[in-house]
Amino acid sequence: AILAQAVSVPQVSPYQLPPLSLSEFAAAQVEAMQKEHLEEVAQLLDLASDGQDEDGWGARFRDHLGASMKRHGDNLRSIAAAEAGRPGDAASSSGATATGAAAGGSLRRSAEILRARLELHEIVAERLEARASCTDSGLARAMAALRATSQPLVQEALSLAAEAAEAQQQQQQQQPQ
Repeated sequence: AILAQAVSVPQVSPYQLPPLSLSEFAAAQVEAMQKEHLEEVAQLLDLASDGQDEDGWGARFRDHLGASMKRHGDNLRSIAAAEAGRPGDAASSSGATATGAAAGGSLRRSAEILRARLELHEIVAERLEARASCTDSGLARAMAALRATSQPLVQEALSLAAEAAEAQQQQQQQQPQ
């Protein structure tokens, strides 16, 4: 239960997060995804609202947030596993290479945080497209097309950042002690 209405907290907006610790919802993810980022998305969704179907959009927001945070947690766990190194990994064989793994992991974590933040904003784009479709279906189609063509560009940029982190890690692992 992440919305104020779901935890019986007086609400200002149907998308407002409760003033409770988010650790109840996603303890592992809160380290990287700050509560302020989640509240920012809730505020943006509130701004995108037209007052129609608030319960439906509240449910979509909860579902989207839950799925996004699950993906984010899974990705952070993968990064942490890579950072820790597996038995036989070069990263676990020396302090110098472990430092390189940590630096690469830090860059990968930063890229993952950005990816997750962008994913959270998708619900706001969906809401705006839904509003636009009520008055101007052409505008709604254009907004959806823009989002669809922008998404691969963003993913490519994040992939390049992850590749740069990998390259930096490998370079540091190859340096003699």
